[in-house]
Amino acid sequence: MFANAEQLLIVARHGQALHNVREINNSNPSHPRYFPYPLTDVGRKQAEESGRSLTEKGITSDSVEVVFVSPLPRAMETAEIFAKAGVCRREQIIIEPRLIESCCGDLEGLSYGSFPTGDCWDLSMGHQYGGETDEDVKNRVQTLYEEVKTRYQKGHVIFISHGSPARELIGMITGSRDILKTAEARILPLR
Repeated sequence: MFANAEQLLIVARHGQALHNVREINNSNPSHPRYFPYPLTDVGRKQAEESGRSLTEKGITSDSVEVVFVSPLPRAMETAEIFAKAGVCRREQIIIEPRLIESCCGDLEGLSYGSFPTGDCWDLSMGHQYGGETDEDVKNRVQTLYEEVKTRYQKGHVIFISHGSPARELIGMITGSRDILKTAEARILPLR
């Protein structure tokens, strides 16, 4: 398939979910304050638009080999919407725990402002509240990325994840620290 075309990795963030609107930390289903927030109507529309955009760029179920998705409901719902848009088939979707949002430890269920620095994107003090640091997130997504590069070579690969894991994946490939908007998809070379 890739004699004249490059194999691609598509890193997508889930559509807007209710926790995004309420600005609530939401990362750990085993925590007592966790709630399985669904996508909002806006988030579903965002995911539909992102799916349409990908298919217009030739990212379709015929060119995609596998889709790895975080186990959190908002990411799985985004994957379902992508499947309906023709980006992939349901049987190509695999739940992958390493794509889950960065663990916010004792800050689970609290407001974004509860982070010690006041910035929910700053994970530098993650271990102090039982959560993950950027390095922790990078290490887990890097192992997945390395496995995928060697195992999947017949088609494009999609990761549907969250802000922090997506930032680390993009950073490993491009060197940038971009934070994807909800339902944004970044198309990168898989090398």
